[in-house]
Parts: sequence; C-alpha cells; structure tokens
Amino acid sequence: MINAYNVLDNLDIRSIELLKIIQKNGPMTKSKLEDMTKLKKSTLNRELETLCESSIITEIISEESTGGRKPSLFDMNDTMYYLIGVDISRTYIQIVITNLRMTILDEKTIYGWFSIKEQEEIITENIKELLEKGSIPFSKVIGIGMGVVVQIHEKEEFNKNNELKKEIEKNLNLPVFIDNGANTALIAEANFGVGRGKDNLSYVHCGVGIRSAVISNGNIVRTINNSEDAFGHMTVEIGGELCSCGNYGCVEGYASILKITSKFINEVKKGKMTKIEKAIEEVDYIDICNLAENGDETAKAVIIDAAVYFGTGLANFIKILAPQMIILSGPLIEHSKIFYENTKIVALRKCYSTNSNYIEFYKGGFFENKSIAIGAAYLAFDETLKNNFRK
Repeated sequence: MINAYNVLDNLDIRSIELLKIIQKNGPMTKSKLEDMTKLKKSTLNRELETLCESSIITEIISEESTGGRKPSLFDMNDTMYYLIGVDISRTYIQIVITNLRMTILDEKTIYGWFSIKEQEEIITENIKELLEKGSIPFSKVIGIGMGVVVQIHEKEEFNKNNELKKEIEKNLNLPVFIDNGANTALIAEANFGVGRGKDNLSYVHCGVGIRSAVISNGNIVRTINNSEDAFGHMTVEIGGELCSCGNYGCVEGYASILKITSKFINEVKKGKMTKIEKAIEEVDYIDICNLAENGDETAKAVIIDAAVYFGTGLANFIKILAPQMIILSGPLIEHSKIFYENTKIVALRKCYSTNSNYIEFYKGGFFENKSIAIGAAYLAFDETLKNNFRK
C-alpha cells in the first residue's frame, strides 16, 4: 500500500507550486490558474492531470456559467489525505486532525505539566484515538507536525524535543516534523489567516513565557538555537527584575503571567487595597485580569506596568523589523483588554515614526488558540514537499 507521504514524492517542482496555489486560493478555474502560474495551457493541463490522478486535488463543475459549457474548478481533495498538528506548550498538549484545506476535522486538548515520556505516551495514544474515531487509516496521513517550546537558555530542550520526535515516528510509523510553536503559529496566520498577502509579520504569544516569531520579506527569521523567546529576553530595564534566564530587566521579567501574578501578590502583601475575595495564595493571572477590568486599582496598576515594559520592547522590535502587522496572542492577551490596549499605545508612542500609523495590530489572530497546532499541521505538509527539492 502506498502511503500518503509517498504520493507527494512523485510531484515535480511545477506540480508543487501549482498545488500550493490551489491550496491557498482554491477552488480555482483553469483560466485563473493560467494567469497566476504563467504556465502554457498544455503544461498546465498535464500538471493538473497529475495532481488529479494522485487524488491530491479534485475537479468539480461550477454551478455558475455565463453560457455554454460550465467551467471546471480545481480544489484540494478534502477527503483523501490528512495532516496532524500538535501544540506542545508548557501547560497543555493540543492535537488537531486537518484535511488538506487546513480545516480542523477533530481535536483534543490535554491539560497538565508533562515529562517527555508522558508527552510521548499522550501524543501517541490520542493520535491513535482521534484517527480511529474519524475512520482515518494511517496510510492516508501525510505526516505529523509539532510546535514545541524552545528557549534560548535551555539547550537541553532542543535534544529532548528531537528525542520526542524520534519516538513518535517509531510509535506511529509516520514522518514527524518539528519547529518552535511561535513559528508554526505565524506560519498558519501567514498562509491561511490574518497575515495572508503580507511579507513582514511579527507574532508574540504572552503566557507563562513570552514567545515570538518573525517573517521578514516572506521568510521565517531563525534565531540562535531556533529559540522562540528572543524577544522575551530583550533588555528593557538596566539592572531591573531578575529573569528566569539569569539576566536582569528582560521583557519576560515583567510581562509573563507568572511575573504579573507574583507582583500582584507582593503588592497586596505590602498593604495595597484589592477587591479580591479569595486567599491571596490562590490568586492566578485570570483573577488579576478580571479585577483590573472591573476597576480594581491595584490589579490595574500591575497590568498597566507590565504593558509599559512589554510595549517598550515591542517598540524596539518594530523599529528593527518594520512589520506590516503584529499579531498578539496567548492567555494574557485573551483575558486582559487593558494589557492589550496599553501595549499598543506604548509601542506606537515609542516608535517615533510616522510609519507606525500603518502598523496593523491583530488580537489573537484568525486561528486564535489553535494557531500553533494548525501551523504545525501545515509544517508537515510543507516539509514533505520540500523534501522533493532536497533529493
């Protein structure tokens, strides 16, 4: 039996370029494809025939016509091949099954802090369960993409993630591709979400840590060790708060949900007034965000202070990278309108540039909390196609 990923091995460069155009813009008429690809009609017909014969795309008859023969439309075959995306974050694992249109067919999120061995077992068993539930045979799965946490100061994490990749491949007999989660989130938004058509994008995820990704001139910018926390460890206060990386004054040292929670608790213990009704040791960042939104002055001051430091770092980011759009995501953005709005105000004010008025901010992105997993699924598809070029 031919596996799904072997089908893609038979495609030439023209077929791959055509396939990507259809995936991102389909359904499309032959004339539209001719305009976009600049291929000769005979060449285009041959490439379309190859893709249709492999069942990667499908030809359908349009319902609309201006008279005469109804035009054919070409689109991804959404019932033949599938992708799996896995978001491995600090506090949860999210798994999605998608078709080649990147539509989620099923998903599952498992919450908790897990060891590498536990991650392996959870991912393996839940993928088996989701595929069985959807009556999807393994032979129809092109591959698995994983978006993981990669921190610049934790080099062992890189080795652990690669070991996890190998074990998942062995357990499921499917190819596994891995990247940091911020990159996969931005890949999803750039190709299928709010960033479509833009060559310069930035993505920042605000949660337990500050995760970031950048696309410049249409390409992902790779950092040292392919880490995703370079922005989070940008210095914004000389001799400031101690950060988890060992340095002082980092963005993450002020704007992570752990630091915000810690600062609020310390302020209350110092005697600052608050409307919180639970024991101070039980307070979490969601409580603080809700308090701030409801007018609690202590909570509001803590959130705004974090936004000032975060916005200052973001202003530096903007000056260096000149993004057309900045996507701010993650639990802090989701739960705190005050943090989001003050971040924008501070960042734009500190840019000192007339061009800053043309920067578009987007809250959450199109895929919101599923962007890492969907981008990881697309990573599996894209890397499988790229392997053709490397042979």
